[in-house]
Amino acid sequence: MGRIAHRLNHGVRAGCVAVLFALVFAPTGAAGAGGFKGRFGAIPFKARKITVACGYVRGTGLFVLEGAQIKVNIRARNADIKFASLGGAGADPTAPGAAFPIQLGSTFAAFINAQDVGIGIDPRSIPGWVAEQDDGLQITLTGFKRGRITGTFSGTLQPAISNSNGPLTASGSFKAACVVQ
Repeated sequence: MGRIAHRLNHGVRAGCVAVLFALVFAPTGAAGAGGFKGRFGAIPFKARKITVACGYVRGTGLFVLEGAQIKVNIRARNADIKFASLGGAGADPTAPGAAFPIQLGSTFAAFINAQDVGIGIDPRSIPGWVAEQDDGLQITLTGFKRGRITGTFSGTLQPAISNSNGPLTASGSFKAACVVQ
């Protein structure tokens, strides 16, 4: 029971961080202008403009990008949900004369692929993968223009829970409106 409680507690903390991030950045208009796409293993991922949030905090140099791809099946009362998050620390892309590309350090990423999610689903049945503390994940910011940041990512994510089948090779790109504070 202790292990389940630990995972649940970790999930609650991660959820609180995601909600806090959304509350801080979404009201300012960062959501709704951008895209986040790539592949996580054999799984294609494409978060459309409205489901992408991006932020950069100048004081800490922290960059975070999150996106979701959701397909709802009303008749079956379930949904297929893919969620990806990535980030790291690096130089301010909005600084005058910023030299691109900017390679982020202390990178992290997460990917969840939830199929047929409905009421009463056991969260432990949803596969997820992570990369943290420079696990070889490369995130490169390639430009910043008119409030939009562009970049690429590539690397390997490791299984986060026991039902995730092996590591995933991830790669893709993003172009998103980014709140800079």
